[in-house]
Amino acid sequence: MHDFSGSRFDADWRMIGGDSRRTAYRPTDGISKTGCEVLWRQRLSKSTNRGLVADDSQLYLMDGSVRSNVIAIDKSTGNKEWQYGVSTESSTRPPIVIEDTVVFREDRTDTGYHLRGLDRNTGSTCWKQEIPVDETDHYPGPLLNRGEIIYDVSSDGNVTAIEIPSNETLWTRNSATEGPIKATALSDEKLYFGGENGDICCVDPETGGRVWKADDAGAIRALSIGDELVLAGCEDDGKIEAYDPETGHRVWTHPLPGVTSQNMAVTEELLYVGTNAGTTHAIDMRGEQWWEFRTDEIGSHGWISEKL
Repeated sequence: MHDFSGSRFDADWRMIGGDSRRTAYRPTDGISKTGCEVLWRQRLSKSTNRGLVADDSQLYLMDGSVRSNVIAIDKSTGNKEWQYGVSTESSTRPPIVIEDTVVFREDRTDTGYHLRGLDRNTGSTCWKQEIPVDETDHYPGPLLNRGEIIYDVSSDGNVTAIEIPSNETLWTRNSATEGPIKATALSDEKLYFGGENGDICCVDPETGGRVWKADDAGAIRALSIGDELVLAGCEDDGKIEAYDPETGHRVWTHPLPGVTSQNMAVTEELLYVGTNAGTTHAIDMRGEQWWEFRTDEIGSHGWISEKL
């Protein structure tokens, strides 16, 4: 069972999906079900579609794609606390927050790219680490961390574990997965990632050794870990697939009317997912649909929003 108790989960959303399992779920009694009030607005110089992350006091985001900025915004007032300008092309993925450090990818070169850690209070550089990758690697997967270990997944299937603040590379392995990695998730014992070619791989986070590999899932857009299942949102066929986390055996498949969203939310009982057919679905852990909400216009997006 997940333990979501404690104020940290009420205040923090330190990576996409809220936690390393990518559940995108926080139980709370503090959100009104009848209406919301706008507390503040902050205008950005560039658009952003990368998502927000947060700690107990600030929001963090990246704008643009070339010469973008990492921006910290006060959660209470909306004031911009600091801004770090990225000199070259940066990753299309949002940053993650580890303790007092905001970590993101930048500086794509012929031999690799860099991970940079910024002080969350000042925006100054704490450390910088080069990650060597193949020259064709332009679509790295989302960053993950467990404690002070960062897991960096490249699109060519290389997985690198880096310990901070020492910046020591603990291991690098290739999973033999082809195509860009689009989704990652981490449980207490296993690291999972899925890519455009339909592979879902499971590796040991301590050693990088492969535990299992499942294929023919369809292009993976999202991964989330439930209590007893690994849940994959597939782009090509419009479906959700559930896998045994220990063996990689496909447990069930639930068809959907359109491409799944990049965000899924998972509670102890239900998975919530939207599609580009304008539908939002609630599906239980047996693969049975509880309800479907459809918008009035075909082609509108029933995305599941991340909740801060």
